Amino acid sequence: MDWLLVFVKDFVVVVLGVFVALLIDRWRERRKNREFLNRALGILAENVRENRKEIEKALNEHTILLRKFLKVKPWDRTPLSALLSRFSDTGGIFVFLPRRGLSGQIFIGERASMLDTSVLSILSDIEEATEYMYEMYYRISDHLINRLDSPLHEDRIRLIVLLDTIVKVERDIVRLYDRFLKSVDTRSF
Repeated sequence: MDWLLVFVKDFVVVVLGVFVALLIDRWRERRKNREFLNRALGILAENVRENRKEIEKALNEHTILLRKFLKVKPWDRTPLSALLSRFSDTGGIFVFLPRRGLSGQIFIGERASMLDTSVLSILSDIEEATEYMYEMYYRISDHLINRLDSPLHEDRIRLIVLLDTIVKVERDIVRLYDRFLKSVDTRSF
């Protein structure tokens, strides 16, 4: 009977030891994952802050340019190229080039389950809005290339509509950047 008691006691000690070791290993892994996510989100937040500064510059310039174009009288036959040179410090449309692929910059892998879906959703919305902004930049560039010397009011109106769309998208991106930064700054993992 003594050997059975010793065996059961040793068995329980070994099982408890393995169980405690697994708990410690799991705790260590979770801590490592939290540290990784905090570093990753810190890097993303810094990139978003840098992008926000740059897009603010573009937004301000585009807003001023839009206001100036809206003041041009319909009967004014000045070509778009001359108006752009007169209205813009750069002589054209300032293009904001953010750090692309914010959500894909850091491979999170299995650690993504630790992130709140709202953070991932905001990053996805930023990517989508940025792609749309690029499309609008392409459209306005195409319009300017094809109509740069045009004195027609209709071509000016098309430019104003495209520029207004770019301003709206840039404002949306600034709001998304702010939402992301607010959600990251208030989280602790």
